Amino acid sequence: MFSGAGYIPIPRVESTDNAMDLMVQNLILCNLFPTIVLIEANDLSDKISVFKTQRIIVKINMLKFSIQDLKYGILYKTFKPQATAVIK
Repeated sequence: MFSGAGYIPIPRVESTDNAMDLMVQNLILCNLFPTIVLIEANDLSDKISVFKTQRIIVKINMLKFSIQDLKYGILYKTFKPQATAVIK
């Protein structure tokens, strides 16, 4: 059922804030396997309606995966200048 989802490459992700810069690239999720899969189907049509409506809900809990070929970089921003103007 999940053979097509066994290998998912994730594009480069960058994040920055006042404390640090983070870069993650070449992230590959493999061996995706959910522990619990709940499939619920409901028929919502009534006797007087001409339209037939159905609802299917798929819930996945506790998804397990492994990560391969991960490259990352973290830059912590610790230097803060004390003076903001040149004093003569």
